[in-house]
Amino acid sequence: MTRIDEIRERLDKARPGRAEIDGGEEIQKRRGNPKGLYTWTLYGTYADAILLVNAHDDIRWLLDAVARRDARCEDLAVQIEAVRKLHRQIPIYDTPIDECSEHDPDEHGIELDDGEIYCDQHVAYFACDECSSCTEDVLTEYPCPTIQALTKEN
Repeated sequence: MTRIDEIRERLDKARPGRAEIDGGEEIQKRRGNPKGLYTWTLYGTYADAILLVNAHDDIRWLLDAVARRDARCEDLAVQIEAVRKLHRQIPIYDTPIDECSEHDPDEHGIELDDGEIYCDQHVAYFACDECSSCTEDVLTEYPCPTIQALTKEN
């Protein structure tokens, strides 16, 4: 059970609505009350009384607001992850395998969509797969503006 569940359970057991605060703690000690209703005295300001008599409804509203925010945050996290999966980095190779004297062509050759074979150990930079697929012959360097916006610290 989470802390919020515990708070909600205590709240559900409390008497909802407005309460009148009058009497004292000694009343509870002196008299038995089968309904569990007691009168209390509040020593403080009128603002203190307003805070206490509205506490039940205010706490209910706050707990519900937290639950709605948590649900929206979970939905947003799923949506952000979907965007991240689209905007993934892809390597852009710069050395054709037949021009690479450092690596074995059988182990490090990678054939690209155009049929050219490049050395997979010579990466010039990374491009964004999603942004680069939207334009012809123009590659968008990774991290692209979308990923930069997602990772920007506020």
